[in-house]
Amino acid sequence: MPAHFISKNLGKFSLTKILKEINLANEKASSRFQDSFPKNERRLLSHYQYKRRYIEITPNGEIVGGLSRMFVSLINLSFTRSLVADIYGKKGYYCYDPASMFCLEISRILDGYKHTKSFCKTLRDPQRGLHYWAYAGLVKEHIPSEDDFSNFRARCREEKYREILQVLVDIAYSLGFLSGSLIASTDGTLFPTFSRFRGCDYFEKECQRIEITGLLPRIKRRVSSYLNHPEKIVLGKEYQVRARCPSRLIPEKKKRPLINLFSFSFSRFDPNKEQDVTSRLLGIEERLKELGLMLLPLKSSINLIQTSSSLDTCLIKCPHLPSDIEARRGVRRSKEDPSRLEYIFGYNKVTLTLINPLWGIELPSDSITKEGSIYEGNYFIQLRQRFEDRHPQLKITIDLGDGHYDDEPSYKWCRRNGSEPGFDYNSRNENLNEEALLKRGYDKNGTPFAPCGRLTKWKGHDPQTKRSSFSCEKECLRECPANPFPRECPHRDNEHGFSTKMSVKAHPRLILRWHRASSIYKKIKNYRTSSERSNSNCKENDLDILERPKVRGIKRAAVLSYLSDIASFLKRVFGLIIRVTVNLRKYRETKKKKYWERLFGPKVPLYLLYAIQRE
Repeated sequence: MPAHFISKNLGKFSLTKILKEINLANEKASSRFQDSFPKNERRLLSHYQYKRRYIEITPNGEIVGGLSRMFVSLINLSFTRSLVADIYGKKGYYCYDPASMFCLEISRILDGYKHTKSFCKTLRDPQRGLHYWAYAGLVKEHIPSEDDFSNFRARCREEKYREILQVLVDIAYSLGFLSGSLIASTDGTLFPTFSRFRGCDYFEKECQRIEITGLLPRIKRRVSSYLNHPEKIVLGKEYQVRARCPSRLIPEKKKRPLINLFSFSFSRFDPNKEQDVTSRLLGIEERLKELGLMLLPLKSSINLIQTSSSLDTCLIKCPHLPSDIEARRGVRRSKEDPSRLEYIFGYNKVTLTLINPLWGIELPSDSITKEGSIYEGNYFIQLRQRFEDRHPQLKITIDLGDGHYDDEPSYKWCRRNGSEPGFDYNSRNENLNEEALLKRGYDKNGTPFAPCGRLTKWKGHDPQTKRSSFSCEKECLRECPANPFPRECPHRDNEHGFSTKMSVKAHPRLILRWHRASSIYKKIKNYRTSSERSNSNCKENDLDILERPKVRGIKRAAVLSYLSDIASFLKRVFGLIIRVTVNLRKYRETKKKKYWERLFGPKVPLYLLYAIQRE
């Protein structure tokens, strides 16, 4: 291999080596959980016990028994009893062992069960579900149902699932997957809720009980206006009584939309049918009989009529209110046509992915789930700070992200915490035509112009003074060698011609450790797509968890997000172990060079490695 490249041997990630170190890694990761589970063991419907099982890897890289077998054989989930001890009490009814429930939850996703319903059907089968019984310590008389899983998620919430993910990060660090200098890439993805958007972006909780005064007189006036002119009545046609939306979230300049309070139609009078109670309530029953008509209520938003003498004040539920009132509509570029925008009604999952370039592994390590309409940059510091507090031993040297994270607070946080930011520059409607750029003195990448109008070249960055140096290098000499100085230049006697510097303090978003137009920055920037791959794996391809999930509410959505992160994390770690183990076995059997070459990580240029390690 050329001296300007480096590639590490992946032999230490073979299954044999991992099995020697996994017990110590499990004990070290779970040592922080010491609380005892409050319930007596006799009150548990299941009893999880960690047991190392034989893992058989086929020549084509498949696990006999599925990935769940590898998971329960390598990861000891006994610590989860201490993890959830604070949400259980000594008293109360019987419950399933929390370790059993976590074991089944993660095994379900690893084995490709998208929905709990299909997994419970397998779990109840004495033949197909027998190995799950052994993994989780279940007995035939007590098999958890969909309700048990749902109640368990609601009890644990996202905090407990997040802590399991962080324990897996600790184990990966102990085994060497996250050793050395790391790159962090952050990106968000939208996924839908199991609810239909009803056309209003300004709904709130109060929309379930909107107080309307004078609703009944308004309906009576509306119906009477048609009864006074019966020739205008069209039988079967739907008529509506509407009012302006009173929501306080609607901007003042925006016209308030109309909401349908009550809709009705007219039909011919049928003596065999009893008149609807609405006709008596409105006092128009006799008038309808005279005209040979019947009033047919079609839709009503009335939720509750207060028991007052006048029946004048009503509480209605807005018809534009969706079943999931915590979701919001987010926007993204269409995958089929990038020039178009598409709206997703649901939630936004902001994922932090750690990249180890020497091992070629990308691991989703934390996430935040919020409503779909959020600005992702507002949650970058919160996500990174809590991860930094939980894992101070990890060395993250570069933070990457798209234009959503191009905010000054994000740059300041990275530089203050020992990381170099590399976010895409968001021009934010800046004037980028040639005349405007020449007037301000630098282009869209932060490269200054020489007095003659030529772009200078980046010469380097001083981390002490936090300034980047630029010079023109007398480019005019190369353009016109016969007449080296076509016009008088005050910088022609300088060694490098015109020289200048741009500081981070003056341009915190534009000037980085590596200039935005340099080749090394473009190489580093390529790692940003790792977080995009982490998000896409959760929605399609392997896992398919967040693609049209049957979930409502932000708490349930956050739990599902962490389950997708856990499954993706384990699949990538297990994938590397399986790949190394299979190639090592084939090399020992055949001694072929191609299998030996596959035992090494990706070729990383030395200059790029030094940039990542900042040496």
